Amino acid sequence: MTYRLLDLVMLEAQEPHHVLMGFLSLFTDTVFRILRNARVVRPDQSPQIVVCWDGHSIPRQEYDYAKHIGYQLGLRGLDIVTGCGIGAMKGPMKGAAVGHAKQHIKSGRYIGISEPGIIASESPNAIVNELVISPDLQEPFVPAHDAMAALQLDAHLPKHELASALRRAFSGLVAGNVKAFGIEQVRLHGPYQLSGDKKFLSSMDRLLQMLVRQKRMKLDQEKYQPCYQLME
Repeated sequence: MTYRLLDLVMLEAQEPHHVLMGFLSLFTDTVFRILRNARVVRPDQSPQIVVCWDGHSIPRQEYDYAKHIGYQLGLRGLDIVTGCGIGAMKGPMKGAAVGHAKQHIKSGRYIGISEPGIIASESPNAIVNELVISPDLQEPFVPAHDAMAALQLDAHLPKHELASALRRAFSGLVAGNVKAFGIEQVRLHGPYQLSGDKKFLSSMDRLLQMLVRQKRMKLDQEKYQPCYQLME
């Protein structure tokens, strides 16, 4: 399998990162320009790309379902974009490859989009034939205890601010559960402390417990100890 690695360093030259961070309204335009520069979006070709997005750790039946969806899309001549990993990212691509083959489509596109911090530790699945390494569009978040405690998780925040805070919170929780740095931080300093609206945090806690029960975080449910505390 040949990968087409598309270097997107042009972004810093056209729109320096510190400028971009000051204008959230530029994000959509920036993402479009990234994909256009990477030849994912092509002016001479009708868009026939379907984005399929989910996580690595999913039950077998969900993987089979994702593969079936990809197969149906492939039969209809549609191409697939995912985060290029395993699980729900690999399933649609694998299914689409079978669908394309049955339709004698030899130009099927299986596009994986990743970022430097992820691709360094996680290689693309074997079906990806176009790999886009996108620059980080947010400031890197280091899940230290003070950074996690400073997050405000409140449903009354502007939606884009809440989404950004949630992304950081879940990134920290994943680190505390399965990544060496986060596990060591929790071992040394205890659970991360999350503050915010009590009702909102309770909903978040129920969601996390559901993910643990469904083993979506590759955790031993019987031995699992939460790496976080909810603070009023």
